[in-house]
Amino acid sequence: MIGQLISVKSIIEDFYGDTETQEPVNYENFIRWTVEALNKIGHPLQYRRRVTGINDNPNLKIENYRAPLPCNLHKIEQIMVNGKPARYSTNTFHHLLGGECCGMDNTEPFSGLSTYSEGFYIDGFGNEFYAGFPDSCSGDCDITYDVNSDCLTLSVKEGEVCIAYLEFPFDDEGYPMVPDQESYREALVRYFTMKMDYINYRKNPNNGGRRNLYEDSKQEWAFYVGQASNKAKLHSVDQLESIKNQLLRTFQSYNHHRTGFKNLGEQQKRRIK
Repeated sequence: MIGQLISVKSIIEDFYGDTETQEPVNYENFIRWTVEALNKIGHPLQYRRRVTGINDNPNLKIENYRAPLPCNLHKIEQIMVNGKPARYSTNTFHHLLGGECCGMDNTEPFSGLSTYSEGFYIDGFGNEFYAGFPDSCSGDCDITYDVNSDCLTLSVKEGEVCIAYLEFPFDDEGYPMVPDQESYREALVRYFTMKMDYINYRKNPNNGGRRNLYEDSKQEWAFYVGQASNKAKLHSVDQLESIKNQLLRTFQSYNHHRTGFKNLGEQQKRRIK
């Protein structure tokens, strides 16, 4: 299980202490190498979990069916639109809301479903969307979104998006934060060493000694990246309890997405009358 995070500055000090290198290294390289190494390990808990709408992290404003993604975003976990859960769209033409291309007709009102108020439309591609989010929309509203480069494309023209996501953690000086675990520290030191050995080898590719040193450091990195990844996958007792509760159920519910999965790890209670 991953716990506290520390600045990579302390691991850079470990690198200089372990290798006793005298060569100056651009600190921008250390930052870039750290991000590369973390992405190669790839465990979700090594990133920082954020939710918009808290303190200085406001919700995303929807304008004309689009909302900008947060800076420093790594991965979206789940989003809510105007307080309603949204799902990822499976429609290939979702980001073309309006249907005003490819010879398709423009959007037109759709009144076949009485549960929706005015403002519910279906475009020429079959996309369902709202020109204005209806207050009378029940929990069955099918709100969809798509990711298009640096923004979200949504089936709602205006409103707010609350997004739960993972981001790269940085300290106050702009240095990446990494898990304070021995396996991660070793993995990053080995990755820095491998990168430095590769640079020295490329300066003189005919030098067999430098090539062998690079190959050795590459093998060490391969070992420690696997160790860090496996260590991160170890669950705590509390995490295992939630997993157990998910599995030991006599009745399965398939609507946990609607509530943000908050009850998924709760012990099931069946009342017998």
